[in-house]
Amino acid sequence: MLYHLKSDPYEQNDLAKEMPELFQSLSKRLEAIEAIEASCQESRDGADYVY
Repeated sequence: MLYHLKSDPYEQNDLAKEMPELFQSLSKRLEAIEAIEASCQESRDGADYVY
């Protein structure tokens, strides 16, 4: 889902089909951020350290 929140604050018009390149680019960036977050969580859980 992709919305222009300034002109569509109630998220009625999904722009993903109209702007597939932007949607794909943002999706890839989000996946990268989620992977970093998962790695950080594993580190916080102690996966990086042997006790």
